[in-house]
Amino acid sequence: MDMPGARLAAFAVFALVACLVATSPASAVPPQQVQQTSISAGFVNLPGPPPTRVWRETVTFRNDTGRALPGAIVTSQPYSGAKDFPGIVRGGKTAAIQEQKVDFAVGEEKKVVFDHPAPADGKGYTAWYTDVYDTPANRAKGIAPWVGVGNYAFLLIPLDTGGSTVTDSFLFPYPDAIERRGLGPVTYSLVVTELELPADWSFSGLSEESFLLAPFTERFVGAGFNVPTGLVAGQVAFVEFDVRIGDETLGGTYLGIQVVPEPRAATLVALGLGALAMVAARRQRTAQTAYRRVPRA
Repeated sequence: MDMPGARLAAFAVFALVACLVATSPASAVPPQQVQQTSISAGFVNLPGPPPTRVWRETVTFRNDTGRALPGAIVTSQPYSGAKDFPGIVRGGKTAAIQEQKVDFAVGEEKKVVFDHPAPADGKGYTAWYTDVYDTPANRAKGIAPWVGVGNYAFLLIPLDTGGSTVTDSFLFPYPDAIERRGLGPVTYSLVVTELELPADWSFSGLSEESFLLAPFTERFVGAGFNVPTGLVAGQVAFVEFDVRIGDETLGGTYLGIQVVPEPRAATLVALGLGALAMVAARRQRTAQTAYRRVPRA
């Protein structure tokens, strides 16, 4: 169904996944995790006979848990709209979960590739949902040493959008791992950790800093950017923020926008240029003189 005042997750959707073992809803020390360092996704044609079209996710993980993870179980479940309730959003769909066993040494970084059957509607998925479990027992319980959140790409805006406030938004689902703790309704807080803007742009803020959410429900969260006139194709602005319960950080995600030459171009670059621009901005900030950064508080 359509939600007034919120952009459905056509280009940027949030996915919050399983948490490290926790016996209480709050912890003073953030858990050590298996970090996702990069992701790409798109259609790939596999050679036949007969040729097969698949939705391929290529994800790179780094083991920062401080211990080896032999036979870790890595899962992938791309989706569009609401992962657990695909019918409530127009065009919503959720892929079947795939899993692979991967050996991680301490500090090791590895690339994992998943090939999902192409969706029946011929359109790609708009969001990823990935977990890493250290043992089959914890896989069954939904307990994982990795917290992940992410988008495939930013909201794309045309050059004539200048002189306005643009809001990117995502569907925040009550996390599976938190539901398994049996905590019931939980207050989540959003804490901005980093902001990157082109010159003369400004950040108008997140739609809210905290909210109460019950199990099996979802909520739209947005980030606003004040966009000046005279836009240049390729400009990118984004905000990174942590999702927390009390003192416990569940994970971090981002929302952002990218300027494209014309609206038509958006569908061509949504899964490529936007995501690559964010990665480039994160890894090469010192080379970007046209951008300014607000460091982590």
